[in-house]
Amino acid sequence: AKTGTSITRRIREARLQHIRRELADPACRHIMIGDIAIKWGFANLQHFSRAFSSRYGRSPRAYRSAQFDPSKVSDSNEPETANQPGP
Repeated sequence: AKTGTSITRRIREARLQHIRRELADPACRHIMIGDIAIKWGFANLQHFSRAFSSRYGRSPRAYRSAQFDPSKVSDSNEPETANQPGP
């Protein structure tokens, strides 16, 4: 059972890495995020979004936005805490 889990994790990680690269690639900017996720084997987009956010610390949309505009570190679904001054 551990081998199967390990293989599953490796496959998922590889898929997420491919998606991350495409989200950062200016040549793929016109492709919808959901289409990229489906291309790499994520049939359930909610599951994909949770997996991506868990792995990379931000939503796929926020990740893509930050690649092309570094001042954008979050999207409307995430709290705006990164740019707020501390106490």
